[in-house]
Amino acid sequence: MTAYEQFKQQRFFGSLNGLRFIAIIAVLWHHSAASSFGLTLAHRGPEGVTLFFAISGFLITTLLLREKSRTHNIDMKKFYIRRTLRIFPLYYTVLAAYAVLVYFTAEPARFENFFANFLPFATYTSNFFSVDIVGGALFGFAWSLAAEEQFYMIWPWVEKYLSNAMAVVVMLSVVLFIYHVRATGLEPQSVGGIIVFHIMPAICFGVLAAHALDNERVFTVLYSIVGSRHASLVLLIGIIGYLSLKNNNFLLTHFLMAILVISCVIREEHLLSTLLQTRLLVIGGSISYGMYLMHMLTMHLVEGTLHKVGTDNVLLVFIGTVVGSMALALISYRYYESYFLSLKHKFKATAPPSVGANVLLK
Repeated sequence: MTAYEQFKQQRFFGSLNGLRFIAIIAVLWHHSAASSFGLTLAHRGPEGVTLFFAISGFLITTLLLREKSRTHNIDMKKFYIRRTLRIFPLYYTVLAAYAVLVYFTAEPARFENFFANFLPFATYTSNFFSVDIVGGALFGFAWSLAAEEQFYMIWPWVEKYLSNAMAVVVMLSVVLFIYHVRATGLEPQSVGGIIVFHIMPAICFGVLAAHALDNERVFTVLYSIVGSRHASLVLLIGIIGYLSLKNNNFLLTHFLMAILVISCVIREEHLLSTLLQTRLLVIGGSISYGMYLMHMLTMHLVEGTLHKVGTDNVLLVFIGTVVGSMALALISYRYYESYFLSLKHKFKATAPPSVGANVLLK
């Protein structure tokens, strides 16, 4: 069996939950402790979100391509029901929890800030319409979830009605437009800027990665470049080194994250797989969505508790945030989200899915 055939038959990408866990840890570090460190690399936590975007673009597009290959169609109704069951219950539950806590406990400025942004939060449009009143809204991290949701709303239709080649042309055009707008210094407030500055290139590169690996000829070329066992480790070290530099190219950073994803899925046995498939990382990655949604609540609770005992140590805040958000996410996943996830089997594609459902937990 060729490497391409093995990839096409792969029902579960074993390393991606581990990558997700690394991504969420980077985000938690950024929000809880990064500000106290001077090293450039210590401030690259937001790239955890970039990695999430690359993974999402790749997985969702791979799911769509495989369904289209099997059935010559994409059942949009079932796709959106599955996405709804995965995303909405926890999202709106956490948003409601924020609303209650802010209403009863927040000082006036934060109260005004949160409720001024409540409609954008509730409609997944906070990346376009958030109102920054006091230097950053509570629940402000929802901008990334809004960008994801907008991707879900638009891209599956492109995959459904265009050929694979035309879908690639469309996405390449989007990437080139993003490059042009950013290279020419177009203001974010302009029409082009409003569009471009809210499209995450990592999602686009993830989409292109899925198409590249789906095509046998392109797959063969990529396998010769990043298909060795050492490639994933070399890429990770290279990315860490690159992020340690003071000035990084925005598009190149997003592109490298997608290449890292490719190196971790193009073959299951690679040097990073031993680390990425450890139990802690697999569990952490599978609940990363819940951790992301609940980490700010956890961080505020940890900060308040530590302040009462007379310390504001940022490393303790970070550790407490990681442990606390994992605990909450595990409880949520086991006793709340699992009910909605159990309903997804009723809305599978016509043939059994080619990508393991436990990988597509975003």
